[in-house]
Amino acid sequence: LGFGGGNTSFLPAAARACALAMSTPSTHTPSIVFMSDGEAGDANEAATRFSQLNNSFQGHIANANELDLNVIAFGSGASHEQ
Repeated sequence: LGFGGGNTSFLPAAARACALAMSTPSTHTPSIVFMSDGEAGDANEAATRFSQLNNSFQGHIANANELDLNVIAFGSGASHEQ
């Protein structure tokens, strides 16, 4: 993923994380750590993508109930409400 100052966008990273999580063998449990120092206009779309992944994940990984998703906001520009 490319980086440029400002214009934070969550959806491209969320989509890539979801694709990687779904390619995890069913014998393993993926863990997503999502970090940002900004506020994004596409936060709702990214949250929807993670919710959809969680629903798919429940039937994909043996003995797993929910996706292991950790969200970390840091820095003065981070939104702690998204």
